[in-house]
Amino acid sequence: FDCVVKVRTNVVEKEVPNQSTRTKKPCCRILRLLLLLLPHFLSKLYKMPSLEGNLLSNPLGVVALIFDRCKADGSDFASELQKNLKSRVMNADSLTWVPSLNDAPLHKFQANCLVRYRGMIQDMFGPEIFLSQYELGETEDGPAKELCCGWYQDIADCPAGRVVLMESPKQELAERQAFYCVPLPGETPWAKEVFASQGKQPENFDSMSPVSSQSDAASSCEDTTPTRKRPRPDDEASCTAGEVTMGDDSTGDSSLQREHTSAEGDAQSKRVRTSAAGGGESSSPPAPGIQSVSDLNFPLPGEQGPPCIVKVYEDIDSYRVNEMVEFIGVLSVDPALTSSSYTQSAEETSMDAASAKEDAAHSPPPNLVPRLHCIAARRLPHSNPLLPAEQDAFKQQSASTAENASPCREELCRQLAAILGGDQLAAQFLLLSLVSTVYGRHDASVMGKFSLNLANISSRLPAVVIKQLSEALQQLVPKFFCLPMSLEHLNNRSLCPKKDYTTNRLVTGELQLSDGTVLLLDETALSEGQLNERGIANIVAINSVLSQQRLAYDFQYQTIDFPTNVNAIILSEGKSILQMDCFVPVQPDSECPVAPALTDSQLSVLRTYLTAVQHIEYDLTADMQTHLQEDFVAMRKADPERVTGDTFHRLLLIARSVPRSLAGTSIDIHKDCVG
Repeated sequence: FDCVVKVRTNVVEKEVPNQSTRTKKPCCRILRLLLLLLPHFLSKLYKMPSLEGNLLSNPLGVVALIFDRCKADGSDFASELQKNLKSRVMNADSLTWVPSLNDAPLHKFQANCLVRYRGMIQDMFGPEIFLSQYELGETEDGPAKELCCGWYQDIADCPAGRVVLMESPKQELAERQAFYCVPLPGETPWAKEVFASQGKQPENFDSMSPVSSQSDAASSCEDTTPTRKRPRPDDEASCTAGEVTMGDDSTGDSSLQREHTSAEGDAQSKRVRTSAAGGGESSSPPAPGIQSVSDLNFPLPGEQGPPCIVKVYEDIDSYRVNEMVEFIGVLSVDPALTSSSYTQSAEETSMDAASAKEDAAHSPPPNLVPRLHCIAARRLPHSNPLLPAEQDAFKQQSASTAENASPCREELCRQLAAILGGDQLAAQFLLLSLVSTVYGRHDASVMGKFSLNLANISSRLPAVVIKQLSEALQQLVPKFFCLPMSLEHLNNRSLCPKKDYTTNRLVTGELQLSDGTVLLLDETALSEGQLNERGIANIVAINSVLSQQRLAYDFQYQTIDFPTNVNAIILSEGKSILQMDCFVPVQPDSECPVAPALTDSQLSVLRTYLTAVQHIEYDLTADMQTHLQEDFVAMRKADPERVTGDTFHRLLLIARSVPRSLAGTSIDIHKDCVG
C-alpha cells in the first residue's frame, strides 16, 4: 500500500502544476481524500485482516496475503512474516487479546484461530517434511491457477474442481519439528487462576463457534467417522476435490537422542484425503493401538489441562526437553489428524500394521490433543504469573521487590515457624532452600543446589504438619509436588521417563519436572518391607536428583542424564536415607505462637518475593573469595578430619543463600548471618 500511495502522490505532484488556480485546490482535496481511503478499499478488496479482528480468527489469511505479496514483489517471505505478523503477536499486549488454551475448554475455540499455549516440552517427535508452497490447478495436465502457501497448517485446502499439482516444479518442501507439550507439571491452583485472569479475552471470543465442517472433534475418537482408506500411490495425484496433509506426524524417531534422529521425508508419501463430505459410518475396527491414545502422558497424576502437539518452524534445534515455553500460533483441530480416521484394509502391509501403534501415539484425536502451529514463542524463565517474563521488565519489578525483602523474609519465617512448631532456625533453613537455584555446573559438581532434610517429623511433631506444610507451600510457590515415599508408590510407579520404541515416544515419569518446581519428599510414609527392582531404581533416581540435579532417562540400550533444577525438601522422622545438602532436626517450642492468616494481598507480595529473590544476579568479589579461602584453610587446620571440601561447599551455599533471601547481590560478612 505504501508503494501505491507513493506512486499516486508523484502523479498528483506532476499533474497539479498544470491545472488552473481555481481547480487546483478542489482537485488536490479530492485526490488527497482518495489517497486516504485507498488503503481501506484495498484492504477490503484483498481481505486484509485487522490486528485484533481477523488476525485472531483468520491468521492463515494474513499469512496467505503476505505470501502473495512476497511472490509478487520478490521480497523475502521470512522477513515479511517477522515484520507483519510475528512482531504483532509477540509483545506484552498479545496477552490481552490472544486467548489461551490453558484457560478455556477446547470446544470454545474456532478452528484455525490464533491461540496461546503455556506448557513444558515433554517429548520431541521426529522432524516433519511439509509442503511450504504448492500449486492448485484445474486438472493435472492443465495450467496451474494458483500458487498457495503451506505454512502453519496440517491439511492443504483443495476446493472442488481444483487439484494439488504434486509434480509441479514450483512445489517446495521444508522441515518443521513437532513437540509433545503438557501443562506445567505441578502448577498450583492460584497460579492457574492468576494466569486466567490476566489473559483478557477479545470481545468476539465468546461468539466464536466451533467449525461444524471440520468439526465435531469430540466425535473423532468414536466409531462414527466416515470410512477412509489410505490411497494407493497411483491414486494420490487423482484427487480432484479434497485436502492434502501437509506433514507426517510420525516421521522418524524421537530427537531426544540425536543418534536416533531421522530427518528423512518423502513428499510422495503424503496422505491425500478424498472428499471431505464423505458419508456413512465406519464399520471397520480401529487400527491396533488406538485404544492407548487415551494415555495423555502427564508426568503427575490428576492433571486436568490439555496437552498439545506444537509444530515449530524456526530455530528447531534450540529447544530442549522439560523447557517451559509459551507458544502463539494457529490452532488445528481437524478430525482427520487422528490416526483412527484411517481404517485398516486388507491391502495394507504388515509394516503398516506394525506402525499403527506409533501412528496412534503420534496422531491422537485432536479433541484430546490439539495441534498448534507456532508462529512465535518465548521461553519462560519462571512460572510466576505475578512477574513479567520479559527480562527488562522482570529486573525492574524485582528491584522494587528488593526494597521490601526484609519484612517479607520475616513474615515468611514467622509463617513457616508456626507450622514447624515454632522452630525459627528450621524455618530459616526452609526459606533458604526455597530461594536456592542451580547457577552453575562443572563436571560432577553442581553449584547452587540446596536439598534440605527436616527431621523429627511425626516423632516430635504431629503428622498433620506434613499436610499443613504442603498446603502452605502450594499457596506460596507456582509449582509444587508432594511425592509420598511409601513402598507401594516406589515399587509400582515409574519416576524416570522411559523410551517406548513400540510407540516411538517418551513415556513420562513423576520426576520429569520443569525448573523451579518445589519437590516435597515425604519419607514418613516409608514403612518396613522390601523394595523390588523398580523401587530400588526409583531410590537411585531420587538420589541422583538430590545430589547432582540430574535424572537418567531410560532409552533401553543406554541411559542419558538430563539436567534438573528442583527445590527438594525431605521430611523424615530420623535422618533421611536419601542424600541431602543440609540436615536440620526440628526442635518444636511448647510456647509456639499462632501465626495470623495471610490476606490475598499479603500472599501476592510473598509470592512475588520468593520468585524475585531466586533470580537475583549474584556476584562474589575477588576480595571475598580470598577471605573465604583463608577461612577454609584455618578451619581445615583446626579440624582436618571433619572439615572437607563438601563442608566448604555447604557453608558457601548458605553464605550465598542468606543475602539472596534479603535481595542482596553479594556477601557482607558484617551483616549476613543465620538467626
